[in-house]
Amino acid sequence: MLDRKSFLIGLLLIVGGGMLYLLFRSRQVLLLYILDATPLSHSISQMRGMASAWQPSEWVIYSLPGGLWSAAYIMVIHSLMHNLETRIHWKWASIIPLLGAFSELGQALHLVPGTFDMADLVCYMLPFIIYSFYLKLKIYRHER
Repeated sequence: MLDRKSFLIGLLLIVGGGMLYLLFRSRQVLLLYILDATPLSHSISQMRGMASAWQPSEWVIYSLPGGLWSAAYIMVIHSLMHNLETRIHWKWASIIPLLGAFSELGQALHLVPGTFDMADLVCYMLPFIIYSFYLKLKIYRHER
């Protein structure tokens, strides 16, 4: 059975990260380039115009979307597996955050294209660390 609350939170996190990406990232980002060829192009341009009055910090524009998507993945995995053993939750929830972290570390070592950013690394891993504490607390309460 699906945990609807966790699933809905996951969807909201996906939308939040997507909106930051659509509204504030460069038009040269592949996703925006692709969307320019769709009927959504005009609406996205209007939303970007309205959002241009805001000046979020660079970490909000460049790092936070990845963190929100990492958290969204964890919430969706949690919603799908909430009846399974805690260890299984943890293993599946670790996939995307660890891929993001290894990607950032690969950038630091020049093995992966891109620029290493500590804020990206923190944003990928922080939701997983919080979720791990949540699972530990859940195990602790269950054992008592």
